[in-house]
Amino acid sequence: KGDPEDCIFIAVDAERACGFMRVVLLKDYYTGEKHAHVNDIVVAKESEGKGVGRLLLQKADEWAIENKVRWITLNVFEENRRARSVYEMQGYHMEWIKYLKQL
Repeated sequence: KGDPEDCIFIAVDAERACGFMRVVLLKDYYTGEKHAHVNDIVVAKESEGKGVGRLLLQKADEWAIENKVRWITLNVFEENRRARSVYEMQGYHMEWIKYLKQL
């Protein structure tokens, strides 16, 4: 039996899997309130630009609502402009800026 706070969705077309997403419930560090978090979202190269990411994100929203949480988060690399555009079209906005120093 799987963990009800950890879910994987797989997008398939008529021939093959074209993307997947893992969504989990996490406890907010500051408030202790549970929220949904998209741990991973991957779309196959040949399926990019066909709405797969959008559909997966919509599924994440449905899952989050079913789990009665008020918000959903995800992380994305700054230079991944294509993904950022998809996220913003789905209602996400930037909340944190993380700095990294290589040693």
